[in-house]
Amino acid sequence: SQSRHSLRQLLSTVRKSLSEEAFEEGPDGLRLEASSWWIDCWEFERALEETRWADAVDIYLGPFGGRSEPNGSTELRALIDSIQARLHAQAEDCFQGLILQAMEDDDLWAAESWARRFVAVDPLNEQARCLLIETLGASDRYSDAFAVAEEYRVLLEELVGDVPSTELRELADRMRVMALDPRHEYEPASPEQSPPAVEDDQEDPVATRPGRSRGRWAGAGVVSTVAIGAVLLVAGPWSPLSEDGLPILATALGPEGGSVPIRLDLTTSRARAEPIEPPRGVTDPSGRYVAWSEPTAEGPDLVVGSAADGEVVLRRANFLDERLLGWAPDGGSLLMTSTVISDDLRERSERIGVLSVPGGDYRPVAGLDARTVLGGSWAPTGTVIVASAATIKGSDHDLHMFTPGGELRAVLDRPGDQLWPTWSPSGRWIAFESVVDGDSDIHLLAAGDTVPVVVASGPLHQRSPRWIADTLLVFLQGEGSRTELRALNPSVGSESRAMATGAVLVELDPHHHPQGPHVYVDRVAPAPERVRTSVNEKIVPRLTVSRASGGEVPVDSAVLTWSSSAPEVVRVEPDGTMRTLSLGRAGVTASLAGWRSATIQVEVLPLREVGVPVLLSEDWSGGIDDRRWLSFGDPPPYSRATGFPGGGGVFVNNGDANYHSGVVSAEPLDLSHGLTVEYWAAQPLNGQHFRNLQVGLAKRPTTDDDGERPDGLASVGHGQPDLINIAWYRTNSFYQHAEILIGEASYHDGLERLPLPADVDEWHRYVLQLDSTGLLTVMVDGAPEWRGRSGYDFALPDSAHVVLLGRSLDTEVMVGPVTVYRGARYEPDPSFP
Repeated sequence: SQSRHSLRQLLSTVRKSLSEEAFEEGPDGLRLEASSWWIDCWEFERALEETRWADAVDIYLGPFGGRSEPNGSTELRALIDSIQARLHAQAEDCFQGLILQAMEDDDLWAAESWARRFVAVDPLNEQARCLLIETLGASDRYSDAFAVAEEYRVLLEELVGDVPSTELRELADRMRVMALDPRHEYEPASPEQSPPAVEDDQEDPVATRPGRSRGRWAGAGVVSTVAIGAVLLVAGPWSPLSEDGLPILATALGPEGGSVPIRLDLTTSRARAEPIEPPRGVTDPSGRYVAWSEPTAEGPDLVVGSAADGEVVLRRANFLDERLLGWAPDGGSLLMTSTVISDDLRERSERIGVLSVPGGDYRPVAGLDARTVLGGSWAPTGTVIVASAATIKGSDHDLHMFTPGGELRAVLDRPGDQLWPTWSPSGRWIAFESVVDGDSDIHLLAAGDTVPVVVASGPLHQRSPRWIADTLLVFLQGEGSRTELRALNPSVGSESRAMATGAVLVELDPHHHPQGPHVYVDRVAPAPERVRTSVNEKIVPRLTVSRASGGEVPVDSAVLTWSSSAPEVVRVEPDGTMRTLSLGRAGVTASLAGWRSATIQVEVLPLREVGVPVLLSEDWSGGIDDRRWLSFGDPPPYSRATGFPGGGGVFVNNGDANYHSGVVSAEPLDLSHGLTVEYWAAQPLNGQHFRNLQVGLAKRPTTDDDGERPDGLASVGHGQPDLINIAWYRTNSFYQHAEILIGEASYHDGLERLPLPADVDEWHRYVLQLDSTGLLTVMVDGAPEWRGRSGYDFALPDSAHVVLLGRSLDTEVMVGPVTVYRGARYEPDPSFP
């Protein structure tokens, strides 16, 4: 209620300074009142709607809001990224439309101008480069065209370590040849495939709005496909297929009308169709087993053999059909159906189950008696399966979600038939074919959601969705000789594009389609696997990911999903960094793009005091003992024999506006078991730069003499010795916070910041503890304030010097009794329930 009140006050203030009509409130929240504002992205989209493409690209100078970094959640960042991607895709469409229209009008100067602006907006966009090369080639400026290609090659290599596609390299080669021998007449390559015919009841997509059809979710509709030179140009955003494309298997019409298996190679802008020998079976993701159907008199049996030698390791026989639906991501089991006949032989049904390999344990899905099953797919996590099944009591095929153990979790019951579901490689989406009243569309369902969206529809049938990567979904459109292979990028809502194959496709084989470019892994091993720690510890775990065939797999942190079973105990960041918040237990789980997951068990325990030997004890009652401490700084530090409330003296660092001053232990202290420095301090920090206290461990007190100070010690920087840092806890008067620094780093690297005690000028007991593994603990008055390690690796030295330093500037920043212990004096209490 306080937040809402504050928000209303803020809105009232803004309205008074702008206009009462600046905002409008509706049942779904607060929004800007459109007529009161001029907003670039709104004007951009308005220009698109009115087919003013030139005006649209005049407004688009790059990503809208590209200079801003929102302070918010990863969901907010993802939302902004998706909006920027959509607007960028529409800008690409505008540029392409303007360039192609200018070339069609034989206005090569205008075409080149638009192409150069396209390149300026997106220097790494290969389509923009190709269009510019084509316009220069059409103007007989072959040397300039080749120079543009070379510039792009160098830019790509330096910025992203990649090379241009085969098509662009071939185009550059043509320009180079033409530049060397201009007697050859330049002719753009003819399209391999004509744009799809526009039916009478369809809008011409080029004549309406580029990049999006009206009244549809982005991703629907028909787009114009034009081939210029050796590059396929399409309306809509696209990442290079050389990055995302993989071969898949399909069935095509043979020369004599029969069907033949072919391999579709999607690693270029045009899919290549190559005839292949029919595969014997379906190999599991780990490469250990092959499953195939073996005909018998009673019907096909499901057989699993060794991929190495073909030796049968498992046979699933029934007096009727056994069918394979798909392998589990780890290859340890497979999804299958078995045909069942009722006792009176009048009813036939299919039972869905999971078969372990090579053990042969079979687990049917409880409560799912299917009349027919049309497709099934494992989630990449291996924990959820989706299958299309029409139950005996129903008529439509619905999507059924269940676990590998056979527990039915959910049913997506929608009008019509939902067929051939398939998970995306990351487990983010399920794509499937939806048939309603004879019309077949491709739908997309977000994991955990219940409402799918249409991504491909039209008067022709859309069918057989297959994932190549999360950014690439292919499917078939049409029937017979009018069948096209089409592709879209659902991650940015792109419209589908036609892909020339050189063959008429009948179907895409679901069993042989690899689920994206991810490596199948056998295990994810976290380090550590079990953590016993205390409150306020920062933990940075490491994961070792092993492939099924052996060896580690490099993991991009972007594909890891982290979660905590008890966020109130352990908070986990998107990068896996953990922070313990309260006493208790939590499981922190890392999921690797769905293939495998691992859990780190974290116990957050109170710290208890343990007995460790004392190495050094100082109460300052005898002054600064030069046998124990080496003083430095100008003015030098001083001490008083009395002043600590519990008895004993006090030490004052006494540094001024120019120099720190302090003391460093004369002898190095053994660090093999860790070290605990416990001290009392009273710090009247009033916000000035020159009042602070630093307590730390250093490798050595000085370097070679580089300038004598009155204290006789070499000094560098702000009058302090060359203290090679191991660990520091330092208060900062100007910023009113404490800073923690571990390891050999610059002043700002690796810093952690903590709030100061509310009454920092009063006496408090502080602890700076470094154990033998490099774990740093900071405590104030017996409570842990921070525990963690550095963000980078460093090896602890054999010994350390204790350092007390700082600047006081006309006041006294005081240190009371100091005790140094050998080892970690405070550690988690394992007896805590």
